[in-house]
Amino acid sequence: MGRLVRLFPTASIGTYLVAMAILATLPLLAFVIFLLSELERSEFEALRQEAAQDAQTISRNFERKLEDMSTTLRLLSGAAELASGNLAAFHERTASSLGVGSLYVLLVDADGRQLLNTRVPYGSPLRPMSNMTTLHAALASGKIEASGIFFGATSHQWVFNLIMPLPASGESRHGAALVLTQNAGDLVNMTTTDILPPGWSAAVIDADNKVIVSNGPGNQPSGDAFPEDLTTLITGSTNAVATTIDGEQVMIGYARVAEWPWRVVLWGPVSSAQASLASAWKSLFYGSVTLLAVSLGIVLLAAHQLRRSIRQIAAMAERIGRGEIVSPEMTKVTEANQVAIALSNASFDRAEAEERVHFILQELVHRTK
Repeated sequence: MGRLVRLFPTASIGTYLVAMAILATLPLLAFVIFLLSELERSEFEALRQEAAQDAQTISRNFERKLEDMSTTLRLLSGAAELASGNLAAFHERTASSLGVGSLYVLLVDADGRQLLNTRVPYGSPLRPMSNMTTLHAALASGKIEASGIFFGATSHQWVFNLIMPLPASGESRHGAALVLTQNAGDLVNMTTTDILPPGWSAAVIDADNKVIVSNGPGNQPSGDAFPEDLTTLITGSTNAVATTIDGEQVMIGYARVAEWPWRVVLWGPVSSAQASLASAWKSLFYGSVTLLAVSLGIVLLAAHQLRRSIRQIAAMAERIGRGEIVSPEMTKVTEANQVAIALSNASFDRAEAEERVHFILQELVHRTK
């Protein structure tokens, strides 16, 4: 106990009270900081999961879009006009069925020469199709293949194709493949980021990491190469990872579009998703400063009151030392009042004892004489 006492320096009551107030406040602040840190960690994990889920949601939308286009190709491949080789009637019927929109049908031979294109009137001069790589892949695999983004020779805009090979038995008359081409820019609404925090962007990229369509503040034009520093982080089918870009922490969510060679990528600053948490940290800081200031104010007021009471008691003790009889000084501190009463009683007892001693001395002097 003695060693423990020696650890405490000699200081005023105010100093000790201020130290007590700080020591009482710090554990509470430390606990609150711990809770907010845990909340920040859980919010970060929730954001990672949400980014992956939102990327998967957008990928499913594009999956349904491509499946609908595939169904359209299968239906068109069974059209009677195509089977009979009446390409003019097939063109008219197909253009009428698709209506005014962003979908167009091409019929091409194995060399990519267009036999018809619903984007232009039947019989118009047509150039060879631009996307030969996907045509060759479809003819080789015998199944529907999706192309990447490319600039259409007839449309003069960024498009992508779904190519369905036709049975080889009528190639000379009917063509080698049916092509359904889609204007990429018309699908921008499918990459909406309304479900994401402000400042987030979304993009669909092809197998060559070129942007098919994108949306948001980080919007990139169709056909542009997607940033390499982001594509290197996209591994696996569906996930989300965090990285730092230009000193800012960024979350990247991604998902594959089913069996198609496309991927959906979402990215945005982590800070925008944790704005409420940042506000909580800010509130904690200002609240802590206010709490500490109020605590110190109350402590200093109490210390002032204690110092005043102790000084009153000290003044009583000094008067007693001079031989005065003092009445108790009433203060705001109960214990100090008890000391004041004890000192007052002691002053009376001392006065009585001095009177008795004085009387005895006088009596002694008298008898000695």
